[in-house]
Amino acid sequence: MSTTRRPWVGFVAVVGVTVVAATGCRPSAGASRSREADLAPPAPSGAEMLLTFEDSPGSGAVLPGPRDLGTAPSQTRVRTSGGGRVVADQGPDGLVGRFPAVGGPNRPLAVVVVVPTEPDRLSPGEDDFSFGADVVLDEVSEGPGDNGDNVLQRGLFADAVQYKLQLDHGRPSCRLAGAGGTAVAKADAPVTRGRWYRLRCRRHGDELVLEVRAWRGDSWGDSWADSTRTVSRRPVGAMSFDRTDGTVVPLSVGGKVGADGRIPDGSSDLLNGAVDNVFVDVLPDGTALEGGSTR
Repeated sequence: MSTTRRPWVGFVAVVGVTVVAATGCRPSAGASRSREADLAPPAPSGAEMLLTFEDSPGSGAVLPGPRDLGTAPSQTRVRTSGGGRVVADQGPDGLVGRFPAVGGPNRPLAVVVVVPTEPDRLSPGEDDFSFGADVVLDEVSEGPGDNGDNVLQRGLFADAVQYKLQLDHGRPSCRLAGAGGTAVAKADAPVTRGRWYRLRCRRHGDELVLEVRAWRGDSWGDSWADSTRTVSRRPVGAMSFDRTDGTVVPLSVGGKVGADGRIPDGSSDLLNGAVDNVFVDVLPDGTALEGGSTR
């Protein structure tokens, strides 16, 4: 099935390895809300993984595992510890998944875990790919034993292969690790707590792009104040999650998990806030990320 790819319009200037943009184009003042929405779609059509949380019965319901609406086969569940849970809440585009509030070492924890089944289409290899989510941070999201706010990741920092989206001290960043090295794209400033943001990480060849758009109450930001783009150029190489021992490396949303899919003792890097439209989109070799290309 052919799927048309739209460019994510943003603001960009590239100097050296990592830079935050200061110029760009925007729609005219008379642009309609539907046109503005086109500038920041919830997720690329045909994404391999997509969690929208709309399968919940309603706001306040406990989520045992949000349904994966992506095109790749997977198993999804919520891992918990200490009585933690993920609860449906209301967000800009409908229902969202809200994670436990910040607390001490023994506080309630909850992480969404997605385990790909054969074929593993959440393993990008050398292909271009993108991943992201809509995110809001609680007014307090850091405390003793909790300094994470990991949004989406597959693999851990110490692993040879990883892709990750996080809000480290409120500052958005994307990290890739592969056979050829690592790359990080990091925003120059933290987000405003209590405000929704649309965060996107995208690898295109040796380029890693982070896009940040703020929710303005009726649309996603398209002005300099509400939209930025950061670029890093570092060779990462192949990113393949091998199954040498028969285990499948899980993907986690809202915190980190070990190879067994369980929340680790100690720092869980739990997201204290809520997420929506969480996706991973792997583009087959030869499929461009921008313009009217197709799968």
